[in-house]
Amino acid sequence: MKYTMGGEVPYRNSRITSHVLDKGTVRNIAGCARARRKTGNGHNSVLKRHGYNLEHNFGHRKEHADGIFCLLNLLALLFHGIQEMAEDEYRKAHASFGRKDDFFRALCYEAARYFHEDWHDLFLTVSGIAPDG
Repeated sequence: MKYTMGGEVPYRNSRITSHVLDKGTVRNIAGCARARRKTGNGHNSVLKRHGYNLEHNFGHRKEHADGIFCLLNLLALLFHGIQEMAEDEYRKAHASFGRKDDFFRALCYEAARYFHEDWHDLFLTVSGIAPDG
């Protein structure tokens, strides 16, 4: 589909859409498409650079380990998002670190160093607060 402006074709788009593109709708649809792309790229950036270490190529082995690793990363992102929304201790512990990957390293270190009875105690310890008891 092409959109003409005074006989000149300033923009061509090959995506399939059921929306009618005309002078009144093209700006709104293009804005929605840019917002959708920005959101998708933002999630990919979080998975690649902020502690999840998700790379495009996990090896592409015959056993499909790359798919399993990708799924585990997505589940971790979902789990951490739920924790961020639901748990005050998680938010406090995460806020005490500048970067998410540093926070994850601290969690791993503390979990390996000492057995904690529950998540609450682990998050308090990582944030620098001594748990009760």
